[in-house]
Amino acid sequence: MRGQSLAVVKSQDIAGIETLILRGSLGGAIPVPREWTDRADPCGYAELGMPAPVLRVSCLLVLVEMLDRIDQNTEKELDG
Repeated sequence: MRGQSLAVVKSQDIAGIETLILRGSLGGAIPVPREWTDRADPCGYAELGMPAPVLRVSCLLVLVEMLDRIDQNTEKELDG
């Protein structure tokens, strides 16, 4: 759908994600995270003339939590 213009029917929060409900070309509604559209907040890196990072710190923190849980479950299995 890149490059297409679709009308925004409404904006709503779905599972904590700001989502735009777009009117599809066949009359249906298409939910799309706002960050995937041209209405996303501007990237601070682009404003500084720098490339955006490949990974976000928040994603890395979630990864650390997941690995910690896996490690804890593995220890429980080895002890039990």
